[in-house]
Amino acid sequence: MPELLNTTMTCNGMVTDNYQDIPFDVMLRNGDIHTVTYSQYNLIITVIDGDTYYREVGLITDGPCAGSKIQGWSIYLPPEGQCITKPMTSSKPLFEHWKITGNCKATCNGHSFFSYKPGIVP
Repeated sequence: MPELLNTTMTCNGMVTDNYQDIPFDVMLRNGDIHTVTYSQYNLIITVIDGDTYYREVGLITDGPCAGSKIQGWSIYLPPEGQCITKPMTSSKPLFEHWKITGNCKATCNGHSFFSYKPGIVP
């Protein structure tokens, strides 16, 4: 997975970025892991006191869902004490939701994990 958001973030702020040809690993219903490539991938991250809100959208460019649009909404919470007195170095999901429209139609809820290097600073 490529480094996303190779920039300094703060515990109260917003970052936007876009990427081309970004691979993401997804788990299929049968448990197999499949790498899906997104193009025109746009990401908006808003951080309020360490609570992190993600909004993402992209176009799937390979596999059986090529040409489908994917949209995602996520909320992550910092571990106790992070973003208050020390940098936030990881976060855990409270809510994640993705929707695929186009050639493939699916609605997914899932879990992922983010680590931040360097940490998001207070």
